[in-house]
Amino acid sequence: MLIRSDAYRSTLRKLKEVRNRELLAATVTSFLQALIAVTCLVLIASAAEMVLYFSRSIREAMFFSLTIGGSAILLLSVAVPLLKFWLSSRSKTEVQYAQRVGNALPEVKDELTNFLQLASLEGKGGYSPALVSAAFTGIYRKIEHTDFTAIIPLDGIKKLFRVTIATLMLTGLLFLLISPLQFGLYRIYAYTTLFVPPAGFVFDVTPGDASITKGENFTVTVKVLGKDLKRVTLMYKDISQTDFTGESITPDSMGVFRYTLHSVRNPLSYYVTAEDIESERYTVEVTDLPVIRSFTVSVTPPGYSRLQGYELTDNGNITGLAGSTVRVRLRANKDLSAAMLRFTDSAITNLQVNGNFAEGSFRLSRNNQYVFRLLDQLKKENPSPVSYTVQVTPDAYPSLEVVEPDQKINLGPDQRLNTLFRLKDDFGFSKLVLHYRLTASRYEPAWETFKSITIPVPSGTPEAEVRYVWNLTEMYLGTEDAVSFYFELFDNDVVSGPKSVKSAMYSLRVPSLEEIMQRADTEQESVEKELEQVLKEAEALRKDLEKIDNTLKQEKKEPDWQEKQDIQKALDRFEELQQKTEELSKQLDETRQELQENQLLSEKTLEKYLELQEVMKELSSDEMKKAMERLQQSLENMDRRQLQEQMKNFKMDEDAFRKSVERTLNLLKRIRVEQKMDELLKRTDELMKQQEQNEERLNNSDLKNQQQKDALQKQQDQISKDLKSLKEEMETLQKQMEEIEDMPAEDAQEMLEEFEQQQNEELSEKTSDQMQKGEKQQAQKNMQQLQKNMKQMRSKMEKMQQSMMQANQMQTMQDMMKLIDNILVLSKQQEELRNQTLNKRNSAQILNEEIRKQDELDRGVNTILNQMGELAQKTFAVSPEMGKALGDAKRNMSAAITGMQNRNNSGAAGNQELAMKALNQAAVLMQNAMQSMMQSGGQGSGMMSLMQQLGQLSGQQMSLNNMTQQLQQAMQQGGTLSQQQMGQMQRLAQQQEVIRKSLEQLNKEAEATGKSKSMTADLDRVLKEMQEVVSDMNTQKLTDDLVQKQERILSKLLDAQRSLNQRDFEKDRESNTAVNVTRQSPAELMLDPKRKQDAIRQELEKALKEGYAKDYEQLIRLYFESLQGAR
Repeated sequence: MLIRSDAYRSTLRKLKEVRNRELLAATVTSFLQALIAVTCLVLIASAAEMVLYFSRSIREAMFFSLTIGGSAILLLSVAVPLLKFWLSSRSKTEVQYAQRVGNALPEVKDELTNFLQLASLEGKGGYSPALVSAAFTGIYRKIEHTDFTAIIPLDGIKKLFRVTIATLMLTGLLFLLISPLQFGLYRIYAYTTLFVPPAGFVFDVTPGDASITKGENFTVTVKVLGKDLKRVTLMYKDISQTDFTGESITPDSMGVFRYTLHSVRNPLSYYVTAEDIESERYTVEVTDLPVIRSFTVSVTPPGYSRLQGYELTDNGNITGLAGSTVRVRLRANKDLSAAMLRFTDSAITNLQVNGNFAEGSFRLSRNNQYVFRLLDQLKKENPSPVSYTVQVTPDAYPSLEVVEPDQKINLGPDQRLNTLFRLKDDFGFSKLVLHYRLTASRYEPAWETFKSITIPVPSGTPEAEVRYVWNLTEMYLGTEDAVSFYFELFDNDVVSGPKSVKSAMYSLRVPSLEEIMQRADTEQESVEKELEQVLKEAEALRKDLEKIDNTLKQEKKEPDWQEKQDIQKALDRFEELQQKTEELSKQLDETRQELQENQLLSEKTLEKYLELQEVMKELSSDEMKKAMERLQQSLENMDRRQLQEQMKNFKMDEDAFRKSVERTLNLLKRIRVEQKMDELLKRTDELMKQQEQNEERLNNSDLKNQQQKDALQKQQDQISKDLKSLKEEMETLQKQMEEIEDMPAEDAQEMLEEFEQQQNEELSEKTSDQMQKGEKQQAQKNMQQLQKNMKQMRSKMEKMQQSMMQANQMQTMQDMMKLIDNILVLSKQQEELRNQTLNKRNSAQILNEEIRKQDELDRGVNTILNQMGELAQKTFAVSPEMGKALGDAKRNMSAAITGMQNRNNSGAAGNQELAMKALNQAAVLMQNAMQSMMQSGGQGSGMMSLMQQLGQLSGQQMSLNNMTQQLQQAMQQGGTLSQQQMGQMQRLAQQQEVIRKSLEQLNKEAEATGKSKSMTADLDRVLKEMQEVVSDMNTQKLTDDLVQKQERILSKLLDAQRSLNQRDFEKDRESNTAVNVTRQSPAELMLDPKRKQDAIRQELEKALKEGYAKDYEQLIRLYFESLQGAR
């Protein structure tokens, strides 16, 4: 059926859509028009209220009119179209709508109406169903895709919608911009409120409601719109007040009213009023700023400093070492959003925030300042933060003081250099480095770069004294080689990196034999000249003292100013002379040490040098210094009698000083002669060695090789120069001998003539020429002749040295035996005179005879003193003790004469007995000195023997040290010790043990004889270190520490050897010794020849029984025979 077909239903649905769209368009249009009308009414009413300011009843009527009327209009705008549509829909059929569609759409025309009519014909008779169905289907196909709703246009609605939107926006903008208009609408709706009509102005208050931080200033700005006012009143109160406080405000030049409330701490409310008109009331909220309630600062120094950390509470001023870690912890008054440390150099350290707590850390690097910056949850900052300082203590540079060696050093034959450092740093050291390089050598080019050795230093200590023995044997330095070196000390700063300080540049040189000897000659000659000058000045001082002494003998109660000045000047001059001699003694000792270290002194010459040092000590003895102090004290006390007595003693000290200087000068000249002999022997030995080496090179060389030829010729030319130097030194020896009266200068002349006859220089030069010409056999022959000549010359020198020594020794013994002879005779006569004095009565004639005899004995002592003084100028055998004993004898003889003059026989006899004992003591001292001379001549002194043994042990230790260091180098190259090297290590340990046992035995002997007191080195400590070295070697511990232990052992052995050179003979000295008596030339002693000869025979027989060497027994017998012949 057509009515039930889908085509029919679809068509009806489309027509229904047309009807619905028509309804919608009418409803929307009506509503928009009503909305526009209502909006205009509200705007008009608000404008009327704004202008006319209606009463409350009118505003009430307006409110209800707008509310009810507006609502009714809007409601009717919707209801009316709906009602109209409903009424019209009852009368309109689908055919009517089809006709409207056909009229509006040309493509449809009557087709839609026909379609509906055909559907209505279905079932009626008179019409063919097939024809109706075919027509129906054809029409449907035409209208199937046609949109019927297009007949209802929407353009009007769209336009009306835009007008509505514009109306609403315009109205809203007017209300927004025109506040009175807005206020008018407000008054309509607030019709119950009584509004006072405006006075013609409005307040514009800024900032209105606000929020500030506690303590902040708050400024209110008021603008009056509509009228110029001369004054407004600001009313305000905080929560702590009950009433408002008013402040009258006048406008500025721009007509703006401003008022500032300072340091607002509580919330407040305020408003502005003028002419009974009030503004709105505003509130100001006050919030707290973030502030620090408490904080701590912990400072932790870097670990290497070993300093204790510390903590500060509520104090941010930090002082700490660079690299220290600073941890900050703070508590604020409120929760924070951020916290930081802001430094003056723009650096920022952010802190970690947790509620109202914050913490963080930073590292000290430089001086600075910082503040705490806090932000609360409202991003408010803490006000006026306190600035704190950061004082960084820098890690100072280390300090390096090189105590030893000097900046310029001559390297000794042991090829070792002792160093001593004083190290300082605030926190400790990491290493001490020795940098060195070869700067000059005849055998290899100088080094371009420095090599380094690390010297062990203690860690973790701010001060240290470090000793180190630098072994240069591995450099194989030759004569005239030079090495430059310096030291560099590093501290232990691990924060900024170790800082270092460098020492000055040092240099060492291997001196040639020629240099050492020439320097020694120069130094000794300088000392000799200085001593001569001291002697002259001492003589001048003696004359001045005589004048002062004569002046003091005048009858005055107190010394005058001039006398005091003269005495003070004399004291000062004497002190200067003493200081000068001390300096000369030191200078001479340094020369002696250098000669000894280079083995250029024979045992005898060395011992005499040491004896000379003891003599020079007498030049500034403690007794002399005390005498000067006593004279100075007497000068201050102004006691003339005491001053005369002390001046007498001082004159005696000056006389002793002058004679000691004279003795030192004469003995030095003799020692220089003996040293020159040692030097000639050493030079000859060196020449023989060089000649032998060059001859061996010649035998193994080919003179056709120019390089070998040049090397041989160069060495031979050096030998020629050395031969020339040897001749010059022989001439020097001859001149030195000529200056000394009893020296065999003629023997030196004979030796020099023999050397010239050998023509060694010409022979050496000829050999050099023959080498250049390639005449090898002739050169060899000349070399052999040179070697033979040198041997002959050396033999001649040795004989001359022995002859000179024996002659000097014999002369000394003869002179000393004469002194003993005379002293014994005087002692015997003194004994007889004492007996006579005791047995005689006090008759004047008898006493006068005894006084005369005592005076003769006294003059005999003067004669002996003069003889002993002359002998003292030639030998060290004369000691101060001898002079003291004779001085005691003379003093007691003078006292005996005084006693006899006073008729005090018993007292005189007592003094005579003391004089006799003093004479006997002097004889015993001389006899002991002779015995010592004989013993040392036969086998050497015990002290020298100890020195020699220490020297041998030092040499063995040096050799062992070198082998140990070579083994260590081999181990470092290979990493570990091989089996062969382990065996070598065991052998070295055995050698160390042998040296230890030898030293242990030597130490026991030295302690038993008391000689160990003369050594400054602690041999027990050395033995302990040796034992440690042996233990380390047996356990294969070949370390740097072991090597340094060995070097310390060697250094201490050498120190022990040197300390023996400075031994103290522990001789007591006094200022008033008989040797100080002025020399005279008294008459010969009247001694009994028979008694004298018997006494001599007894002493000589006693001496022969002592068991001396045969050479000295022969000397004793020869001397006795000479005495016999003299009688």
